Amino acid sequence: MDDFKNNEIEILAFVETYDEHFSNTVKTKTSYVANDIVDNAKFIPMYRQTPDKQKTLLEINRINEFKI
Repeated sequence: MDDFKNNEIEILAFVETYDEHFSNTVKTKTSYVANDIVDNAKFIPMYRQTPDKQKTLLEINRINEFKI
């Protein structure tokens, strides 16, 4: 973590997908600097299957959720 802070490291995350309903490409991005990084944290999956297991749903609003 000291290296991240001392060198002003920034991590960029880009997600791109295709929305079949609207025939549109959906993109989102976020960035993390040293103060945003939580040591030993793990991201919570931002996708889930529908109950019938026929589709995978991507929940963009969960892009920053994590657990320690």
